[in-house]
Amino acid sequence: RIDTRVPHALQSAKVFEQSGEGFLITDADRNIIQDQRIMVVRDEVRSLQLMKGTKRESYNCAPQCNPSLVAGDDPAFFAATASGFSRKVSATEAAADSKQSSQNKEE
Repeated sequence: RIDTRVPHALQSAKVFEQSGEGFLITDADRNIIQDQRIMVVRDEVRSLQLMKGTKRESYNCAPQCNPSLVAGDDPAFFAATASGFSRKVSATEAAADSKQSSQNKEE
């Protein structure tokens, strides 16, 4: 299965190496395609900040990890998360309006 969220260069990678601090993805000739440092910090708030180089993504992990809007996150991640939240709010409001309309018709 091809994950469309992953750049093509990473999908065709031949070697994946992981260490305690990050990972390397190399091609068949062992040329580095991606060099990524991973930092995981546990806190009592149950939030996670994922650092991708200098770019940060924030997640709320209670009970499962979902993206959250935090000032200072990578602008592209922030915009995508905000857009997703807006779509969910719109869908919820539309469903509530539809339910309210059908209840009003019954009265």
